[in-house]
Formats: sequence, C-alpha cells, structure tokens
Amino acid sequence: IRKFLNNPVITDYQILEAWSAMIKDVPENRVSKLKDLKSTYQVYLFSNTNQVHIVKMNQTFESKYGFVFSSLFIKDFYSHELGISKPDNSSYQKVIELSGIKPAESLFVDDLERNISGAKNAGLQTFWLKEGMEMAELF
Repeated sequence: IRKFLNNPVITDYQILEAWSAMIKDVPENRVSKLKDLKSTYQVYLFSNTNQVHIVKMNQTFESKYGFVFSSLFIKDFYSHELGISKPDNSSYQKVIELSGIKPAESLFVDDLERNISGAKNAGLQTFWLKEGMEMAELF
C-alpha cells in the first residue's frame, strides 16, 4: 500500500483505518432480528470479507453491544479461510459440507445477484436482498 501510494510514511494504523472505512454500522434492529432468528433457527454467515474487516466488526460490536459480531451465528464462514469465494459453486458446497445443513431446507440471503445465482446452483433456497430492502423486515 505504501509503495502503491508512493507514501513511505503512512502508518499501519492509517492503512487499516482506510481499509476498514467501508465497514458500516449494523443497525440495532438487524442485530435484534439475528438474535431472534438464532434462538429458533441455525443461522450461519458466509462472507467474502477479509480478516481486517472481521477484526474491525468484532471490535465495533464488542464496544457497542458487549459481544462480538460472530456470536450472532452458529458458525461464520469466510472465503479467505476456505480458500474459495462466492459465487464459486465449490464455496457453497464447502459451507454446506462444513455446516451439515440440508440445502433444500436452507435459505441463503445475499445482496448480490451473482451470489444468489451461485447459491441456487448449489441447491440452496435463496432470497435476493435488493437495494432498499431491510433484512429485519423479511422475517
């Protein structure tokens, strides 16, 4: 990053903060809805995010809610850990295998159409969360 920006004095902290600037606050209604869903259903996360963003999300949640983001899910799966990312069919197959879910009985929700297509190809039930829709109002 320093070389790309031609700025050898930029600090690690500045780089990490800039990289994490795209991480937005998760509204309380979504957090509440995920907690409610987890009390009844097996809720998993599959994300193409990266380790820097995961650390930032967990820190933000810890300070705001008193728990880490990942605790909202039975298990969280990240493409950089799996070595395969959405929408590659093998990424969904890997999550299905590791979680033990039954694709025909599982709902995959995503905001990107290409990820929805990939999940459908893997046999998952899907819902495309289009711009302007609110996840907390779906359930």
